[in-house]
Amino acid sequence: RVYSKETCCIVPQAINSVITKSPKKSTNLPVGVRQRSDGGGYYAQLKINSSNKKSHLGSFDDLNDAFSAYKEAKEDLIAELAEVYKADLAVETYNTLKNYKIEITD
Repeated sequence: RVYSKETCCIVPQAINSVITKSPKKSTNLPVGVRQRSDGGGYYAQLKINSSNKKSHLGSFDDLNDAFSAYKEAKEDLIAELAEVYKADLAVETYNTLKNYKIEITD
């Protein structure tokens, strides 16, 4: 993390709450993926706003499928927020948000 005029920008709280990464959790599962309580697979969920409300994205037998659902939903949400706040964002910030990629190692 490098904080400087060249590496930081001001974004609306709605965007900041979506792109802020949570502290590393105690499981080895990818971000957005949880083990089903019955041990029968995984489910994907996405925090959709600053109130910590989570959206259930589905249940999956395969870990990678669960992560893919999370990745697609999160990238779509970030791109949608970039559109909503386009007039308030610097061009570079807007472009970065539109091209934001979630990695399995996040």
